[in-house]
Amino acid sequence: MTSIINVVDLSAKRVSELKCIQEVEIVEQIVVGELETGKGSNQTCNLKRAGATRWSSRYYSIKNLKKLFNSTSYVLKNMIDHGLTGKIRGQALRAFRAIKSFEFVFCLLLLEKTMGITSALCKSLQEQSQEIVNAMNLFSSTKGRLEKLRKDGWFDFFASVVSFCASHAIVAPDFNAPYLEGTGRPSQQQNCVTIEHYYRVEIFYAVIDFQLMELNTRFNEKTRELLVLSSSLDPRFDFQSFDIDNICSLVEKYYPHDVSDLDDLRTELEHFEYQFSKLEEFQNLCTLSELCQEFVRTRTPFVLIES
Repeated sequence: MTSIINVVDLSAKRVSELKCIQEVEIVEQIVVGELETGKGSNQTCNLKRAGATRWSSRYYSIKNLKKLFNSTSYVLKNMIDHGLTGKIRGQALRAFRAIKSFEFVFCLLLLEKTMGITSALCKSLQEQSQEIVNAMNLFSSTKGRLEKLRKDGWFDFFASVVSFCASHAIVAPDFNAPYLEGTGRPSQQQNCVTIEHYYRVEIFYAVIDFQLMELNTRFNEKTRELLVLSSSLDPRFDFQSFDIDNICSLVEKYYPHDVSDLDDLRTELEHFEYQFSKLEEFQNLCTLSELCQEFVRTRTPFVLIES
C-alpha cells in the first residue's frame, strides 16, 4: 500500500490528475443516483501516507485508498502508457499489478474491517485527558467485536471482498482449487489446502488472532483491574469517581505491606470524603500526580501517601 501511494503521491501532476478523475466520478455517480447531494457532501480527498507511530493514520490511509481505488488504478494505468521513463513505467506497472490482485484487495478490506473496530480504542488511549473506565469499557467491546468477527464474520466479509472485486474488474481465483505456495512447484508444497482455506485460516483468522493477542498482552486482567481501581482516586469533576471500597481493594491487593490496618485507612478515607468538597486546595485538580502533591504540600493525614 505504501508503495502504491508513493508512486502516485510523489508527483503534483499525478495528484492533480487523481483529483480530476474523482470529480468526474462524483458527477457520474450523482447523475445515476448513486450519490446524494448536499452541503459538504461528496468532497474530493487525497491519498494519505501512513504515519510511523499513529495507528489511526494507517486506518485512514487504508480508507482513503479504498475510496480512491478506481481513481488510483486509472492514474497508474496512465503512467504505464505514458510514463516519461522506463523506471516510472516499471514502478507504475508493479503498483498496478499489486492493486489489481485479489490478495491485495482481501488484505486491504480485512485491515479496514479490523482497524475500524480498534480505531475508537486507539483514539481513546491517545487522549491527554484519559477516562480510564471508559477506555477499559472500550477495550472490552473492542475485544468482543473482534471475537464475534472471528466466529461469525467470515462469510459476510468474504462476500464483501468478492463483491468489491467484481465491481472493480478484479479476477477472483477458484476458491476450491489447491493453494500453491512459492512458484507452484510440487517440491514447495507443504500443505494440501484450498485457496479458500488459505485466505480464511492463514490470513483472516491469523490477523484477528494477532489483534486479540496484542490486546490481551497489553491489557491483561491484572492490569485492567489495577487501572479501574486506580481510577477511584481521580480528582477530576470534584472527585466524582471517588470510591472507598475500590480504594481499599486497591491497597489490599497491590499494597498489602504499605498499609498496616485497612480499618484505619477506611476511616481516613471517610474523613477525606467528607472534607474534600470543603477544602479549596483540592478543587480543580486534574491528575493523580497533582492530588498526591497536594496531599504532601498540605500534610493531609492520608495513609495512601505513604505508598
